[in-house]
Amino acid sequence: MASTYTANSGIELIANGEQSGTWGTTTNTNLSIIDRLVNGVGAITLSGTTHTLTTSDGVLSDGQFAVLVFGGSPSGTNTVTISPNDGQHLYIVRNSSGQSVVLTQGSGGNVTVANGDTKIVYSDGAGAGAAVVDLTADFAMSSVNITGGSITGITDLAVADGGTGASNASTARTNLGVGTGDSPTFAAVSVGQVDITAEGDLRLQDTTGGQYIALQAPGMISTSFTLTLPASDGTNDQALVTNGSGQLSFLSIVTANDPDTLTNKTLVDPVITGAILEDIFSITDAPAFEIDPGNGTIQLIALGASRTPKATNFANGESVTFMVDDGSAYTLTWTDATFGGTGVVWKTDGGTAPTLNTTGYTIMVLFKVGGQVYGARVGDA
Repeated sequence: MASTYTANSGIELIANGEQSGTWGTTTNTNLSIIDRLVNGVGAITLSGTTHTLTTSDGVLSDGQFAVLVFGGSPSGTNTVTISPNDGQHLYIVRNSSGQSVVLTQGSGGNVTVANGDTKIVYSDGAGAGAAVVDLTADFAMSSVNITGGSITGITDLAVADGGTGASNASTARTNLGVGTGDSPTFAAVSVGQVDITAEGDLRLQDTTGGQYIALQAPGMISTSFTLTLPASDGTNDQALVTNGSGQLSFLSIVTANDPDTLTNKTLVDPVITGAILEDIFSITDAPAFEIDPGNGTIQLIALGASRTPKATNFANGESVTFMVDDGSAYTLTWTDATFGGTGVVWKTDGGTAPTLNTTGYTIMVLFKVGGQVYGARVGDA
């Protein structure tokens, strides 16, 4: 009687009286096949779009491996046919080929293993109508520890089971009880950025929720910009102002009754209502005292001797009403070059400097134009 082979694995069943002298070789081959069936990991190199996974009788073959690791460089989805179609097999399949692998044995059904996935499958060996079945698709597990990766292709997990029962954000919010549709309500929320589209409002409600203050963008913005709030609060009566580059800061504001200075301010066509009052500056007498417009436009001095004034800080366009209290027939010499040229150019008294009154004030106006200070006597007081 001739030897036969097992239906699924191709292990040789040696008949009585057969293979005299070769029994050991056949037995070793059978044991190697069993080793593959139990522990074997086979690296299956794929190419093109088809491959045949064969189990041959009495010899070692790829179809006998317990674990199939698909690799290679297939040109697209690769269909792997388990042959022959009447053999039953259990495989652990790992697909690292870069393409999907379709396992088939007959017309009864196939299993697709996506690139990077692992599945446990069996082929039922039913001949032309044979099927490949995915065992991992129906695993029942009481406890699963997932430490990474992602879960796809599953039915929405119910809220009672720790999920949201939804596959979109709007329905999930409704199911979780934090609002309905696209109008959620949160007690508190921390986010990195909030985009309010289509000129929508940012509404700050009062304690009752009935009234609110709304902040809204203009209908059209030519260029996006960011306004950065100051790092701390301002003081009483200060307002937020921008530096023109989006940086906000607190600045004191001036009301109708508040005093303010006009230092380094430019006034264009100002309208002044009411009287303009300023302090009258008294110059300290000295041999070369300074007439500085920065001290005000009305300045007076009581001379203690004849003096030579200076005008170091006189700028073009500035003028001073200068009142001199003499009382002792002193004189003022106006030749100091700080006035421009060799001194003041007088436009009254025939172009000469005024003679000072010995009683009361001698009143003069000094004004600078084109780098030269001019003077005019305007009266006595």
